[in-house]
Amino acid sequence: MATNFTCVSIRYFRSSVVRANRKRDYYEVLGINKSASKEEIKKKFRELAKKYHPDLNKDNKDAEKKFQEVSEAYEVLEDDKKRQQYDSFGHAGVDPNFAGNQQGGNPFGGFGGFSGGFGGFRVNMNNGGVNVEDLFEMFDQMHGVGRGAGEDVQTSIRLSFMEAVQGCSKTIKYEYFVKEPITGGGRKGFQKVRKNKSVEVNIPPGVESNLSMRVEGKGAEGAKGFPPGDLFVQIQVAEDSYFKRSGVDLTIELPVPMVQAVLGGSAEVRTLDGPVQLKIPPGSQPNSQLVLKGKGVRHVQNPNRRGDQYVKLKVVVPTPSQLTPRQRELLEEFDGRRPPPNSPPPSSPEVPPSSNTAESTEKERAADEVEKEGEQEGQQKNSDSIMSRGWRRLKEQLWGHTSAAFS
Repeated sequence: MATNFTCVSIRYFRSSVVRANRKRDYYEVLGINKSASKEEIKKKFRELAKKYHPDLNKDNKDAEKKFQEVSEAYEVLEDDKKRQQYDSFGHAGVDPNFAGNQQGGNPFGGFGGFSGGFGGFRVNMNNGGVNVEDLFEMFDQMHGVGRGAGEDVQTSIRLSFMEAVQGCSKTIKYEYFVKEPITGGGRKGFQKVRKNKSVEVNIPPGVESNLSMRVEGKGAEGAKGFPPGDLFVQIQVAEDSYFKRSGVDLTIELPVPMVQAVLGGSAEVRTLDGPVQLKIPPGSQPNSQLVLKGKGVRHVQNPNRRGDQYVKLKVVVPTPSQLTPRQRELLEEFDGRRPPPNSPPPSSPEVPPSSNTAESTEKERAADEVEKEGEQEGQQKNSDSIMSRGWRRLKEQLWGHTSAAFS
């Protein structure tokens, strides 16, 4: 049976569970590294002490606890001797409940060379033969802590883009270590044992990279009567070549022919739910975005809510070699470089007459009149000459007939 995840908002992969029966590391309490100088320790302490001081955080018990925790860490780390003991033996090295620590000597001096008394546990401090892990186990047993609740286990899983946005079921295999009592050989204590486990989990839709999810009760086993730890799984999601994700929103790029961008139309686009027809309005500009509401990724905490899908238009302009001669003519006509077919030729602009042109016109008119008058005179002379010759002929003819009649 598959186990459901519990989503945890932690970006960096680490368990959010802090065991109440173990003190925090003093360096972690002050937020410094182990190589920090005394000046850095003092500066950090003043900063945190001011932040959590009870007088500045009245009625805040959590701040008071943190102030005590910060003060305890500073008291140890600002003292060179205590810091050296803490670096060597941890909290046990500076715990005042242990013999020898109050005199400032070896914090384990009171136990030097003992045998028995703690279930056969043997430490020879004079020879330096100390197993620190066993010491911690011994101190836990002295205080009634034991192994207790199981440790948390951390692992990771890689999902495809579609598995992450749509949800899926996965079988996760992981390994971890537990501490178990040593049996036989006359020695008692604890040893680390490697174990393997697998669990089938239901991954909800909408997960993304760096999201850590918790599977309760699937960590390491606890001691008898104690609960197991939890399994923390870090999600890593592969990218997609078509969809670009930003939270719950998606973006795609759609190539659009130039004519379609100008005149409008429709195009088919992919969504998480399948292909849809997208209306492209006339006059769409390059890199403009259209929105498909509710076509994005589901919210991991609320699957009934979804983001949007944005469609970025990439207008495709043809190259000159892709144009036919007629298409080129049409583009030139649109640009005004070529007149449209069957259009009247452009008329020549009228030039206003100048003063010199007017004088030339008057002279030409006068010359024309003189020429006309000369032509008229010539025509009159020719007419008179023709008429005189005609009369002569008529006279001669008449005279000849008359002479013949009278002879």
